[in-house]
Amino acid sequence: METIRLEKKGGIALITLDRPKQRNAINERMLHELQEICRKINGQKDVRCVVVTGSKEGKAFAAGADIAAMENMTYQQANAFARLGCEAFHMVEQLEQPVIAAVNGYALGGGMELALACDIRIADESAVFGLPETTLGVMPGFGGTVRLKELIGYGRAAELIFTGKKLGAQEAAACGLVNACFGKDAFEERVMELAQNLCANAPLGIRNAKKSMKRHDYETENMYFAQLFLTNDQKRGMRSFNRKEKTEYFSGE
Repeated sequence: METIRLEKKGGIALITLDRPKQRNAINERMLHELQEICRKINGQKDVRCVVVTGSKEGKAFAAGADIAAMENMTYQQANAFARLGCEAFHMVEQLEQPVIAAVNGYALGGGMELALACDIRIADESAVFGLPETTLGVMPGFGGTVRLKELIGYGRAAELIFTGKKLGAQEAAACGLVNACFGKDAFEERVMELAQNLCANAPLGIRNAKKSMKRHDYETENMYFAQLFLTNDQKRGMRSFNRKEKTEYFSGE
Protein backbone atom coordinates (compact mmCIF):
# COMPACT_ATOMS: atom_id res chain seq x y z
CA MET A 1 0.00 0.00 0.00
CA GLU A 2 1.34 3.41 -0.98
CA THR A 3 -1.44 5.71 0.23
CA ILE A 4 -3.21 3.82 3.05
CA ARG A 5 -2.06 2.02 6.19
CA LEU A 6 -4.01 -0.93 7.60
CA GLU A 7 -3.48 -2.03 11.20
CA LYS A 8 -5.38 -4.44 13.40
CA LYS A 9 -5.86 -3.64 17.07
CA GLY A 10 -7.74 -6.50 18.68
CA GLY A 11 -11.00 -6.77 16.76
CA ILE A 12 -10.58 -3.30 15.24
CA ALA A 13 -9.27 -2.69 11.71
CA LEU A 14 -7.72 0.79 11.59
CA ILE A 15 -7.58 2.28 8.07
CA THR A 16 -5.37 5.40 7.91
CA LEU A 17 -5.32 7.60 4.82
CA ASP A 18 -1.64 8.39 4.36
CA ARG A 19 -0.68 11.06 1.83
CA PRO A 20 0.58 13.62 4.34
CA LYS A 21 2.18 16.01 1.84
CA GLN A 22 -1.18 16.30 0.05
CA ARG A 23 -3.20 16.45 3.32
CA ASN A 24 -4.38 12.92 2.58
CA ALA A 25 -6.13 14.06 -0.62
CA ILE A 26 -7.87 11.22 -2.42
CA ASN A 27 -6.43 10.14 -5.75
CA GLU A 28 -7.00 7.18 -8.04
CA ARG A 29 -4.33 5.07 -6.32
CA MET A 30 -5.93 5.60 -2.92
CA LEU A 31 -9.35 4.57 -4.21
CA HIS A 32 -7.94 1.34 -5.64
CA GLU A 33 -6.14 0.60 -2.37
CA LEU A 34 -9.30 1.32 -0.40
CA GLN A 35 -11.15 -1.22 -2.54
CA GLU A 36 -8.40 -3.77 -1.96
CA ILE A 37 -8.61 -3.29 1.81
CA CYS A 38 -12.40 -3.60 1.79
CA ARG A 39 -12.16 -6.89 -0.10
CA LYS A 40 -9.62 -8.13 2.44
CA ILE A 41 -11.48 -7.30 5.64
CA ASN A 42 -15.14 -7.60 4.65
CA GLY A 43 -16.79 -10.26 6.75
CA GLN A 44 -13.55 -11.33 8.45
CA LYS A 45 -14.55 -12.95 11.71
CA ASP A 46 -11.65 -11.41 13.65
CA VAL A 47 -12.56 -7.87 12.48
CA ARG A 48 -15.59 -6.64 14.42
CA CYS A 49 -15.29 -2.91 13.79
CA VAL A 50 -13.54 -0.66 11.24
CA VAL A 51 -12.17 2.82 11.95
CA VAL A 52 -11.21 5.16 9.08
CA THR A 53 -9.03 8.18 9.85
CA GLY A 54 -6.36 10.46 8.39
CA SER A 55 -2.65 10.39 9.18
CA LYS A 56 -1.63 12.88 11.86
CA GLU A 57 1.20 14.08 9.64
CA GLY A 58 -1.34 15.08 7.00
CA LYS A 59 -3.16 17.28 9.53
CA ALA A 60 -6.46 16.29 7.90
CA PHE A 61 -8.90 13.42 7.54
CA ALA A 62 -8.82 13.98 3.78
CA ALA A 63 -8.70 17.48 2.31
CA GLY A 64 -10.69 16.41 -0.75
CA ALA A 65 -9.95 14.74 -4.05
CA ASP A 66 -6.61 15.54 -5.67
CA ILE A 67 -7.46 18.72 -7.63
CA ALA A 68 -4.05 18.82 -9.30
CA ALA A 69 -4.76 15.43 -10.85
CA MET A 70 -8.29 16.48 -11.87
CA GLU A 71 -7.70 19.85 -13.49
CA ASN A 72 -7.11 18.61 -17.05
CA MET A 73 -9.38 15.56 -17.05
CA THR A 74 -11.51 14.90 -20.10
CA TYR A 75 -15.19 13.98 -19.83
CA GLN A 76 -14.28 10.29 -20.16
CA GLN A 77 -11.57 10.51 -17.50
CA ALA A 78 -13.83 12.43 -15.10
CA ASN A 79 -16.61 9.89 -15.58
CA ALA A 80 -14.24 6.99 -14.87
CA PHE A 81 -12.82 8.76 -11.79
CA ALA A 82 -16.30 9.42 -10.39
CA ARG A 83 -17.34 5.82 -10.99
CA LEU A 84 -14.22 4.59 -9.21
CA GLY A 85 -14.90 6.88 -6.24
CA CYS A 86 -18.53 5.81 -6.03
CA GLU A 87 -17.58 2.13 -6.23
CA ALA A 88 -14.88 2.46 -3.56
CA PHE A 89 -17.12 4.35 -1.14
CA HIS A 90 -19.99 1.93 -1.81
CA MET A 91 -17.66 -0.88 -0.73
CA VAL A 92 -16.96 1.02 2.51
CA GLU A 93 -20.69 1.53 3.03
CA GLN A 94 -21.43 -2.15 2.38
CA LEU A 95 -18.78 -3.59 4.70
CA GLU A 96 -20.48 -6.10 6.97
CA GLN A 97 -18.77 -4.60 10.02
CA PRO A 98 -19.76 -1.21 11.50
CA VAL A 99 -17.50 1.59 10.24
CA ILE A 100 -16.52 4.67 12.23
CA ALA A 101 -15.11 7.76 10.53
CA ALA A 102 -12.67 9.34 13.01
CA VAL A 103 -12.49 12.80 11.45
CA ASN A 104 -9.33 14.57 12.54
CA GLY A 105 -9.05 17.89 10.70
CA TYR A 106 -10.32 18.80 7.24
CA ALA A 107 -12.90 16.53 5.61
CA LEU A 108 -13.65 18.37 2.39
CA GLY A 109 -15.04 17.20 -0.95
CA GLY A 110 -14.14 13.56 -1.40
CA GLY A 111 -12.98 13.43 2.21
CA MET A 112 -16.40 14.37 3.47
CA GLU A 113 -17.99 11.96 0.98
CA LEU A 114 -15.88 9.16 2.46
CA ALA A 115 -17.01 10.11 5.96
CA LEU A 116 -20.62 10.04 4.75
CA ALA A 117 -20.11 6.46 3.53
CA CYS A 118 -19.26 5.37 7.09
CA ASP A 119 -21.91 4.35 9.63
CA ILE A 120 -20.85 6.66 12.46
CA ARG A 121 -18.87 9.92 12.33
CA ILE A 122 -16.85 11.18 15.30
CA ALA A 123 -14.99 14.48 14.94
CA ASP A 124 -12.23 16.18 16.86
CA GLU A 125 -12.61 19.86 17.64
CA SER A 126 -10.41 20.85 14.68
CA ALA A 127 -12.58 19.06 12.10
CA VAL A 128 -13.97 21.08 9.20
CA PHE A 129 -16.60 19.61 6.86
CA GLY A 130 -17.66 20.82 3.45
CA LEU A 131 -18.49 20.01 -0.16
CA PRO A 132 -16.88 22.99 -1.95
CA GLU A 133 -17.03 21.52 -5.45
CA THR A 134 -19.45 24.15 -6.79
CA THR A 135 -16.85 26.81 -5.96
CA LEU A 136 -14.52 24.96 -8.36
CA GLY A 137 -16.99 24.68 -11.22
CA VAL A 138 -18.10 21.11 -10.55
CA MET A 139 -20.21 19.19 -7.99
CA PRO A 140 -19.77 16.26 -5.58
CA GLY A 141 -19.18 13.09 -7.58
CA PHE A 142 -18.49 10.29 -5.09
CA GLY A 143 -22.02 9.89 -3.72
CA GLY A 144 -22.14 13.05 -1.62
CA THR A 145 -25.35 14.49 -3.06
CA VAL A 146 -27.26 11.30 -2.24
CA ARG A 147 -25.81 10.47 1.19
CA LEU A 148 -25.84 14.02 2.58
CA LYS A 149 -29.50 14.49 1.64
CA GLU A 150 -30.42 11.21 3.34
CA LEU A 151 -28.46 12.13 6.44
CA ILE A 152 -29.50 15.74 7.15
CA GLY A 153 -32.43 16.36 4.79
CA TYR A 154 -32.75 18.00 1.39
CA GLY A 155 -32.86 21.64 2.50
CA ARG A 156 -29.73 21.58 4.63
CA ALA A 157 -27.88 19.42 2.10
CA ALA A 158 -28.85 21.78 -0.73
CA GLU A 159 -27.54 24.78 1.20
CA LEU A 160 -24.19 23.15 1.91
CA ILE A 161 -23.72 21.84 -1.62
CA PHE A 162 -24.94 24.91 -3.50
CA THR A 163 -22.97 27.39 -1.39
CA GLY A 164 -19.86 25.30 -0.72
CA LYS A 165 -20.16 26.38 2.92
CA LYS A 166 -17.84 24.79 5.48
CA LEU A 167 -18.94 23.62 8.94
CA GLY A 168 -16.89 23.31 12.09
CA ALA A 169 -17.17 20.25 14.31
CA GLN A 170 -19.78 21.75 16.64
CA GLU A 171 -21.95 22.94 13.74
CA ALA A 172 -21.67 19.52 12.10
CA ALA A 173 -22.81 17.84 15.31
CA ALA A 174 -25.71 20.28 15.71
CA CYS A 175 -27.15 19.44 12.28
CA GLY A 176 -26.66 15.68 12.62
CA LEU A 177 -23.75 15.38 10.24
CA VAL A 178 -21.57 13.90 12.97
CA ASN A 179 -22.56 11.87 16.02
CA ALA A 180 -20.23 13.63 18.45
CA CYS A 181 -17.14 15.81 18.66
CA PHE A 182 -14.40 15.81 21.28
CA GLY A 183 -11.35 17.83 22.20
CA LYS A 184 -8.04 16.67 20.76
CA ASP A 185 -6.84 15.26 24.07
CA ALA A 186 -9.83 12.92 24.38
CA PHE A 187 -10.56 12.26 20.69
CA GLU A 188 -8.56 9.09 20.01
CA GLU A 189 -9.50 7.57 23.35
CA ARG A 190 -13.21 8.16 22.79
CA VAL A 191 -13.08 6.77 19.23
CA MET A 192 -11.36 3.59 20.41
CA GLU A 193 -13.75 3.34 23.35
CA LEU A 194 -16.70 3.41 20.94
CA ALA A 195 -15.03 0.87 18.65
CA GLN A 196 -14.37 -1.46 21.60
CA ASN A 197 -17.99 -1.13 22.71
CA LEU A 198 -19.10 -2.21 19.23
CA CYS A 199 -16.66 -5.11 19.31
CA ALA A 200 -18.13 -6.30 22.61
CA ASN A 201 -21.65 -6.73 21.20
CA ALA A 202 -22.90 -9.63 19.10
CA PRO A 203 -21.21 -9.24 15.69
CA LEU A 204 -23.87 -11.16 13.78
CA GLY A 205 -26.60 -9.04 15.38
CA ILE A 206 -24.80 -5.83 14.38
CA ARG A 207 -24.18 -7.05 10.84
CA ASN A 208 -27.79 -8.09 10.32
CA ALA A 209 -29.00 -4.80 11.79
CA LYS A 210 -26.72 -2.89 9.41
CA LYS A 211 -27.98 -4.84 6.40
CA SER A 212 -31.57 -4.22 7.46
CA MET A 213 -30.99 -0.47 7.89
CA LYS A 214 -29.66 -0.28 4.33
CA ARG A 215 -32.75 -2.02 2.91
CA HIS A 216 -35.62 0.13 4.31
CA ASP A 217 -37.86 -2.96 4.29
CA TYR A 218 -39.83 -4.36 7.25
CA GLU A 219 -40.10 -7.86 5.79
CA THR A 220 -36.34 -8.04 5.35
CA GLU A 221 -35.86 -6.81 8.91
CA ASN A 222 -38.11 -9.61 10.15
CA MET A 223 -36.05 -12.18 8.26
CA TYR A 224 -32.69 -10.86 9.54
CA PHE A 225 -34.12 -10.79 13.10
CA ALA A 226 -35.32 -14.40 12.90
CA GLN A 227 -31.99 -15.58 11.43
CA LEU A 228 -30.25 -14.59 14.63
CA PHE A 229 -32.24 -17.19 16.55
CA LEU A 230 -30.14 -19.78 14.72
CA THR A 231 -26.96 -18.47 16.37
CA ASN A 232 -25.12 -19.37 19.56
CA ASP A 233 -24.80 -15.65 20.31
CA GLN A 234 -28.58 -15.31 20.68
CA LYS A 235 -28.75 -18.30 23.00
CA ARG A 236 -25.81 -17.08 25.09
CA GLY A 237 -27.04 -13.48 25.28
CA MET A 238 -30.64 -14.24 26.25
CA ARG A 239 -29.66 -17.01 28.66
CA SER A 240 -27.31 -14.61 30.45
CA PHE A 241 -29.99 -11.91 30.57
CA ASN A 242 -32.57 -14.27 32.07
CA ARG A 243 -30.04 -15.36 34.68
CA LYS A 244 -29.26 -11.71 35.46
CA GLU A 245 -25.69 -12.21 34.27
CA LYS A 246 -23.59 -10.22 31.82
CA THR A 247 -22.58 -11.88 28.56
CA GLU A 248 -18.80 -11.87 28.70
CA TYR A 249 -18.12 -12.70 25.06
CA PHE A 250 -20.04 -13.16 21.82
CA SER A 251 -18.30 -15.68 19.56
CA GLY A 252 -19.90 -14.56 16.31
CA GLU A 253 -21.40 -17.99 15.72
